[in-house]
Amino acid sequence: EAKDLAARPAVAERNKFGGWSAGPQLKATGFFRVEKHDGQWAFVDPEGRLFLSFGPTTIGPGSTTLYSGREYMFTEPPAPAFVAGAEGKVTYDFLAANLERKYGNDYKRAWFDRTYTRLVSWGFNTIGAFSSWETLKNGKVPYTATVWVGGNHARIRTGGEQVRSMHDPFDPQFAEDVVSAARAQASRVKDDLWFLGYFVGNEEHWGYFRAGPRSHYTLILTALKSSAPASPAKRAFVAQLHEAYDDIAKLNAAWGTNFADWSALDAPITIKEPYTAAQLADFSKLLTSFSEQYFRVVQAGLKQVDPNHLYLGCRFAGYSPEVLVGAAKYSDVLSFNLYRLTLDAKEMSILDPYDKPVVVGEFHFGAADRGVFDTGLVGVADQASRGRAYQNYVRSVLALPKFVGAHWFQYTDQPATGRPMDGENGNVGFVSLTDTPHQEIIDAARAIHAEMYRVRFGK
Repeated sequence: EAKDLAARPAVAERNKFGGWSAGPQLKATGFFRVEKHDGQWAFVDPEGRLFLSFGPTTIGPGSTTLYSGREYMFTEPPAPAFVAGAEGKVTYDFLAANLERKYGNDYKRAWFDRTYTRLVSWGFNTIGAFSSWETLKNGKVPYTATVWVGGNHARIRTGGEQVRSMHDPFDPQFAEDVVSAARAQASRVKDDLWFLGYFVGNEEHWGYFRAGPRSHYTLILTALKSSAPASPAKRAFVAQLHEAYDDIAKLNAAWGTNFADWSALDAPITIKEPYTAAQLADFSKLLTSFSEQYFRVVQAGLKQVDPNHLYLGCRFAGYSPEVLVGAAKYSDVLSFNLYRLTLDAKEMSILDPYDKPVVVGEFHFGAADRGVFDTGLVGVADQASRGRAYQNYVRSVLALPKFVGAHWFQYTDQPATGRPMDGENGNVGFVSLTDTPHQEIIDAARAIHAEMYRVRFGK
């Protein structure tokens, strides 16, 4: 591998950021920004060069698996140096242990150096989400960061799953919590010219319009089930309905309900299918209002603490036309996690109303012919097929003028015994858990990365 990296240190026509050195010279601001050039959206790097963002997520010198309660799965007790504990559970870090075996006591430094060399040699120019801070700060590769908003603001708990709860943007405390979380992240990155921008959250529970009205409007239906005193969103929705109908009799006629007066809506309300046409129209308006409030508050919080860097959106998994209204209005870049064989122009036509750049936050392809046995969310036949699938996906990104990049989930294969949170154990990396590159997909990535700017901009 060392000989290969030395022979091919970088793809051609790249500046130090990975921007297109042979392309047009645009305005240089010292920060990453976005611009529509000849009808095609792109990032522009700090030196003023067109920049399309491609790179792996989750880059770090560690990958843990759960040990507690599964001791029988391991042939020997874990080495203390690679054991961690959280919430009474013990985890073991196979990747870190393997890196020490490979590189020695100073394995992190050696791994950082090798990883940055690999990324540039393979034609990547971005470190995607969920990567360790020590990875980001130790190299010179553009990177993203994720803001996780915590705090005690109200949530809308669809399905009763806290992990799938949604922030209530009508709670004033949410705005304060956004600023607090954004400030903590910005303190580390706001002056760094290598920093691309902020994602805020990941795969929030927005519902999904193609799964029917109950999923489409899950946020509205769940908020209405709350009592108004406990739910700022419920109070906002009732106020909007009051303004729209004024007379409770008009609402009852439209909704097929029998509320005695407006105060009756303060109690928990369950709206059952089939929904009337008026209900669906009102749900749509309320969801649009929710979206605009959420993205307005998040954008304001980010820009308050860091006006120079991009807001890269929320990494949609589920979404709807109404939700995109607020996202497009307040995000600098829209982001979607799109696990497909390729991007489909017809599916992406939902973005036609918005002249906004878009980045893919996650995609991948796995195979079961090497290493771990799970193929991830999109499986293909073998390692060579992973390489072909990668090229096809990137070409589909390059063919869509609004798309400005795609980030692969993830850099390293997952442990055979699964990651702690949910047991994912896929062959989805560019390298194995022994830090051995999967050469087939690497060769394919190098080839498409070398030509991506000319493919995109027709030169």
